Amino acid sequence: KKIHAKKNLYNKNRLEIEKENLKKKNNIIKKLEENSKIIPVEHKDWLIYIKLIEKLKEEFKQIGKVPKSSNKEIWSKFRQALKKINFEKNKFYKERKIEVKKLIEEKKKMINSLKDIIENESLISNEKNVKEIQIKWKNIGPIPKKISSNLWNEFNELCNFFFKKIREDKQKISEEDSKIIETKNLF
Repeated sequence: KKIHAKKNLYNKNRLEIEKENLKKKNNIIKKLEENSKIIPVEHKDWLIYIKLIEKLKEEFKQIGKVPKSSNKEIWSKFRQALKKINFEKNKFYKERKIEVKKLIEEKKKMINSLKDIIENESLISNEKNVKEIQIKWKNIGPIPKKISSNLWNEFNELCNFFFKKIREDKQKISEEDSKIIETKNLF
């Protein structure tokens, strides 16, 4: 009799606890739905946003059982709220991936144009073009560090080579000028 009495007491409390859990889970679902309306614009904001969503997911999972009659409904609401958020996240990162590819292509074009300029005979006349390319390089948006560092190293080497050649050409000219001056002095 004591065991049955305790079991009945537990069952009464269990229903109240499950109803309380249902309220908690509904509150978390409301927070998820509210957060799905606020969509981040930048990558760093998305990282913060994703951590917040993961925290809410963990809270949802940590909450105990709910009444069986509303279990399927709660799970479907929960999945639907997460589905909206994941859709927006995937959309953002797909667009970002396309933008990054465009930026990489632009940087590769700049490297190729710099190679063409270096192959050209008249380096001094192209000095302004190289400086403009350098300015454009700085103004292009960020790309992943792995790719960026490789492209930057190649670009930097080409720029250094270009300006080194210009310095050498200027020194040659000054040597030629000095020879001309010497010949004039001898004359």
